[in-house]
Amino acid sequence: MGRRSSFADGDVYDAVAREMAPGGMFAIKAVSDRCGVSVGSLYHRYGSREGLLAAACLDAVTCFFDPFVETLAPRDLAAGRKAAAFVPEFCRDNRARATVLLHNSPSNLRAAKAPEDITDDIFRRAAVFDAAILEFGEATGCGGDVARLAVFELPLAIVRHYLPRRAVPAEAIEHAVACYDGMIRS
Repeated sequence: MGRRSSFADGDVYDAVAREMAPGGMFAIKAVSDRCGVSVGSLYHRYGSREGLLAAACLDAVTCFFDPFVETLAPRDLAAGRKAAAFVPEFCRDNRARATVLLHNSPSNLRAAKAPEDITDDIFRRAAVFDAAILEFGEATGCGGDVARLAVFELPLAIVRHYLPRRAVPAEAIEHAVACYDGMIRS
């Protein structure tokens, strides 16, 4: 019978994010040093640097995309407003995960030869995310482009002004909602 794991994935993902924050890169040894887990244990659990990156990305994508899609589910203007506010709220409350999301894309993971099962899951979640935004745009009559800008792209631009160098302030939520309101009225 094997020994139980003595470290939590979340601690490792946080270490990945802290290492990525300055320039978007990380080394397994630096993650190992930061979270106190041996390099061998990291390779045993994740298989490779790319496997670790993909696992951290899947964790971040799941924690962001799933509640965002749920927030947008009523497909009305009030839901869109809540979804726009969710972007900076998530980034305030989940700075490490937000940092991982900001530095990575599903296409980059595929190019880096990350494990296919994980990248497939990320692409599937991204398709659900994109479909939810399109459905919101159709249901509200604002169209897909305006919907994407209002509920995601503009709030994300606000977040990018701060992360990864500094925390997202509370006012970012108000700014995201103001951008949403402006796009929807236009």
